Amino acid sequence: MYVPESEDEQLEQLKGWLRDYGPSFIIGVVLALAIGFGWGYWQKRQLRISQSASLEYTRVLNDFVQDNLDDARTKAEHIISAYKRTPYALWSAMTLAKIDITENKFPEAKKHLQWVLDSAKDTSIKQTARVRLAKIYIAEDNADAALELLKTVDNKTFDGLTQDTKGDAYLAKGDKPAAITAYKNAISTLTNQGITPPSFLTMKLQNVDSIEG
Repeated sequence: MYVPESEDEQLEQLKGWLRDYGPSFIIGVVLALAIGFGWGYWQKRQLRISQSASLEYTRVLNDFVQDNLDDARTKAEHIISAYKRTPYALWSAMTLAKIDITENKFPEAKKHLQWVLDSAKDTSIKQTARVRLAKIYIAEDNADAALELLKTVDNKTFDGLTQDTKGDAYLAKGDKPAAITAYKNAISTLTNQGITPPSFLTMKLQNVDSIEG
């Protein structure tokens, strides 16, 4: 195959390409290079964002564990604002809900959990937020709202936890048979998943089964 050696020959070859293919050839080459560069830049940028958000969320957890709740709240709110499109924003909102519950700020906790439900695409995060929100409704003596919320199942992997929460809601309503059924379903689901049911779940079933009426 002949390969042009001089700059003049290379220039003549380029002119030939332009005559044969026209401006669309050059445009295509430029676009291909731009897309390739843009994709690489986007990937690197996303990696930097994820690493930064991960580091900041670690600090949130450290503050939370050490009961530095004000610092944890400030950092978590910053993550939600600065890294809204990352999973760390969702986890930060879940942590804010925990802080709110610790401080008996149920309305604020519900807002954070509802934001997770509305924003999350990961079904495991959505179901976790759904269950936690249902528990708040139960604590507020609104068991019907909790049961209505739990009608939607985002991830069946968490069905044991969901059934346990349903049992709590039914018990709060005074519906003993439904509570017993829900607790039994929770134990059965966890067992079938190869998970040893926690002792508190067995105790719940035993306690409700001993209630008269």
